[in-house]
Amino acid sequence: MDIYTVMLLLSVVFMTVAVIAMTIEMRRYLPQLWNTSEARPAVGMLIGLR
Repeated sequence: MDIYTVMLLLSVVFMTVAVIAMTIEMRRYLPQLWNTSEARPAVGMLIGLR
């Protein structure tokens, strides 16, 4: 096996692990994603708007 083939296979494995990990994180935060009624801006952000 060529070294470039090994590198390609390793990148596919790591990308698959990354996609699975991001899917788990997305499912963790998905219920609150569109719920903006509970979002409160920080006071420091409001002072600079004048």
